[in-house]
Amino acid sequence: MSTKDDFKFHVIGNGLPRTGTFSLMTALEMLFPGDCMHMYKVMDNPDQVLQHVLPDNSTDEDFKNYFISNNVTCGVDAPFNLIYKRALKEFPEAKVVLTVRDDPEKWVKSMLDTVCQAHGKNSHYKKFPNFLYYWYYPKRKQANAYMDNWPKFMEIVDSVENGKGVEFYNNWLEDVKSTVPADQLLIFNVKQGWKPLCEFLNVPIPKGPFPRANDSNEFVNSRRRVARISWATLLTLFGLTVFTGVATTYLVNKYVE
Repeated sequence: MSTKDDFKFHVIGNGLPRTGTFSLMTALEMLFPGDCMHMYKVMDNPDQVLQHVLPDNSTDEDFKNYFISNNVTCGVDAPFNLIYKRALKEFPEAKVVLTVRDDPEKWVKSMLDTVCQAHGKNSHYKKFPNFLYYWYYPKRKQANAYMDNWPKFMEIVDSVENGKGVEFYNNWLEDVKSTVPADQLLIFNVKQGWKPLCEFLNVPIPKGPFPRANDSNEFVNSRRRVARISWATLLTLFGLTVFTGVATTYLVNKYVE
């Protein structure tokens, strides 16, 4: 367990979702001790993040203590990227990695195929009977509900769905470059692999390829899984209802006889 005296926050990842953030998370956890915050992990354990990290009215002490007490030494992806300026204030010595795509248009397409499918106007969680999925994963319901009502996050989704995704992407990059000192910032495409990242972070290059994960196909598989679980739950409930009705009728008739 880290203490305030020995804790070090290594990397602030402020790239937008769908810019290789999952791959970067995996890479950072190979390079540094401790955990890396990512939406993938927040979904299953959102309580402290929603209470101490994301709200503007959380105290600086609570904000910082979350990372120290949970040994979170890096952060990437939403929701972390949306509070990166606060993280930079609390951890001014951290290096900043801005993940980017080859083309903003490709980023928009990836967002439409993935994140917008979960949080946009036609969210698959809103489709019948997919809401039943949350019976098994109430923490994910809690996290998704927060994100769906968090203006900082929904600005990204709304911009993409309203045809302003490229503009949002370009503005985000320019804002980061104007905020973070140049010698503290690496603009990084995960296709570049280990070399530029490790040189920037001043760490040895690991053996083996740079991790690649969480492509659009995985989101498609996830949507299918949500649908399968939801329909299976609905059919089970229907079957139990029918069985209960038949059993009740039988017992009532038997009692009457």
